[in-house]
Amino acid sequence: MEIIEATSDYLVDNMTGLTGSAYGVVKPLSMEELVEALRFAEAQKIGVIVIGANTGLSGATLPENGELLIDLSGWNKIIALDEATGSLTVEAGVTLNQIYDYVEAKGYFYPPDPGAKQATIGGNISTNAGGMRAVKYGVTRDYVKALQVVLIDGTILELGSINQKDSTNYDLKDLIIGSEGTLAIITKATLKVIARPQVSQSILISFDNLDLAIENVAAILKSGVRPASVEFFEREGLKYSEIYSAQQLFIEDGAAFILLTIDGNLEQVEREKEKISSVVNSFREQIELDEAQTIIAWQLRDNLAAGVQAETIAEPVDIVVPTSKITETVKYLKALAKETSLEIVTFGHAGDGNIHALILKKQLSAQLWEASLTNYLEKMYQFVNQIGGLASAEHGIGTLKRPYFIKHLDPNLYALYQRIKFAFDPEGRLNAGKKI
Repeated sequence: MEIIEATSDYLVDNMTGLTGSAYGVVKPLSMEELVEALRFAEAQKIGVIVIGANTGLSGATLPENGELLIDLSGWNKIIALDEATGSLTVEAGVTLNQIYDYVEAKGYFYPPDPGAKQATIGGNISTNAGGMRAVKYGVTRDYVKALQVVLIDGTILELGSINQKDSTNYDLKDLIIGSEGTLAIITKATLKVIARPQVSQSILISFDNLDLAIENVAAILKSGVRPASVEFFEREGLKYSEIYSAQQLFIEDGAAFILLTIDGNLEQVEREKEKISSVVNSFREQIELDEAQTIIAWQLRDNLAAGVQAETIAEPVDIVVPTSKITETVKYLKALAKETSLEIVTFGHAGDGNIHALILKKQLSAQLWEASLTNYLEKMYQFVNQIGGLASAEHGIGTLKRPYFIKHLDPNLYALYQRIKFAFDPEGRLNAGKKI
């Protein structure tokens, strides 16, 4: 087992600029080497953090106390596709792009669609990643059939199965999903894949303001249309993505946008297009995108966060609120930014109430940034809690949201979570200090 020095790729959070410290990095090439690394960490009484593609947005893999980092990005083999059961088995380091390319070439479809396509499936499962197609297809949890995991003491467990029903055991598989690497190390996953939709059509609609955009999303969903994805963003945030992507959106009118995709067979897509046209009103422009326009529009949407990140340090926000509260919440986020002398970019998944925001540091001094940001987040999470929202929809809790999550968590639930953590990790060495 070789331990190498942790470079800045491992020690610096790309979004916030936070810096950590690590004992070193191990890149095991086999299960035997992984277990050896765990035994070494146990002997040294040091913590362990598993690293994948480092695309997380909550500081969940940032080392804080000299932990041993176990990099599983090299575990990137696609093991098998069982077409009889629609099951794809992969190692934890396989990326989303690998999965998409593999299944699409065989006529299948893996629906979860998080923004970072270079993310590993292990990381996606650890945060129960959602993404843009969640409104119709659900989130990562809905597509995980089975997991192979390793406990902190080296015990290897097989959780779940390819069977469609199971009332035999505690559902430990679902407990691992979304646990952010605090309970066990995911080494292998069996995923559900489905038939690829015959037709996919993206539509871009512009409006004078966000209120009108969200009102029309509600009208579309009420009409019975089930978009595969429905996103909102505003022109004031779009500029960062346009610079980063070296692309321009082809609609000049409007301050707010809905970008949606409908898919299915040809008859279904045509029927849903007609419904959308009949219920959408008060818009500036509505365009059915051709293939080239679709690529540009979704690239711009995908790169909103990357565009901001390329210009300044930013604090990522990943809240979820009732869909009826989206406009109210975005207005509050913007008003609070003015009150605290901060800049903010907002966008998100209009179909499921998942609002993303980036709070920008820009030219603020480190001291003023920290004070203003803390003030902002305290008030924001209090507001979100009051309207029935949650601190994270798909990025996880990690380091960044932990204090705010715990503050608004039922103490009885918190105590139960701690007992669950102790059952898996009695010494608290697996991604310690994250989540709870």
